[in-house]
Amino acid sequence: MNKEIALSIFKYNKKEGKLYWKIDLKSNKVKGQEAGAVDKSNGYKRFQYKKKKYRVHQIIFLIEYGYIPEEIDHINRLRDDNRISNLSSVTKSENQRNRSISKNNKSGKNGVCWCSSSNTWRAFIRENGKSINIGYFKNKEDAIKAREIKEKKLNYKGE
Repeated sequence: MNKEIALSIFKYNKKEGKLYWKIDLKSNKVKGQEAGAVDKSNGYKRFQYKKKKYRVHQIIFLIEYGYIPEEIDHINRLRDDNRISNLSSVTKSENQRNRSISKNNKSGKNGVCWCSSSNTWRAFIRENGKSINIGYFKNKEDAIKAREIKEKKLNYKGE
């Protein structure tokens, strides 16, 4: 899809951050109806057009900037908030940096986890697709501090 096609089939409401169909399609898409539904598996709004799946935020970015970047970050981390002011073109590494901490994370810090096999806290960092072990620590605070020191040393941008 390109910007011209997107503009011919969608109207983007900047204030709401929503896309609306401009055309009627055979597949129950009604002119004026909001495009997309929340995908329960990942929280992004998506739709299908001509047998291809799209995420709403990709099309909004395309309409506003003329291209779809490799990654789009929802700055406030709300995946259904598609106002252009909340969308940013980023690298995969930058997008990972803005992600929320996993609900399974017991430390409260990305890159710090509990190792039950050694009864210690492990600190690590990912760089260029590889995990770098920082060390194992008896207490969580030391592991977090070691991770933060390593981030500063590497001028870490996230991955």
